[in-house]
Amino acid sequence: WGYTANGTTPEHGFASSPILVGGKFIVHMIDTIAFDAKTGKVAWKLAGSRGYSSLLKINDSLLLSSAQDIVNVSDGKVVFKGHTDWYPTPVIKDGMLYYINSVSSISGSSITPGNMDKITTNGFPKFWSEWYTSSPLFYNGLLYSVNNDGTMSVADTKTGKLLYQRTVDANVCFHHNMKAARGLGSSITQAGKYI
Repeated sequence: WGYTANGTTPEHGFASSPILVGGKFIVHMIDTIAFDAKTGKVAWKLAGSRGYSSLLKINDSLLLSSAQDIVNVSDGKVVFKGHTDWYPTPVIKDGMLYYINSVSSISGSSITPGNMDKITTNGFPKFWSEWYTSSPLFYNGLLYSVNNDGTMSVADTKTGKLLYQRTVDANVCFHHNMKAARGLGSSITQAGKYI
């Protein structure tokens, strides 16, 4: 089966990865659309959803949209309305939602902010901005994030304290992400014991 989306392409195109949950194949483009995974029939649609981040599974019946909405997978009903659009995709781990420099508890009906040090990159080189288009990485209780200027920050997710920062070894002025958002846009990854 296939589907052709109609509408205007957003300024930076489409960046969200699809998700397969609860028998639905769900994509976010101009709208967030859920298809029956077997038949391809449209099950539901959220018109005009915001954001560029990928959809995240909260559990088998709920997902987190790129607009920070908590959505019922079976019928597309929004059970919690978010307040922002996201570029990087956050991380959900053990009932907690980690996003660049913030932590929140997430349940089936709400997102409650927690405590984490505000991450600033004062004292580091500035080429473009303090934007974050790279998604964070959660590993061994630490949250790693890198901004468009190539400054990596590492925070302890239990204490909420910033542990350290450093400039990554990358040429942020000639990176492949330069056209869309200026600077470093690749997400931090884990390969075995290495970040």
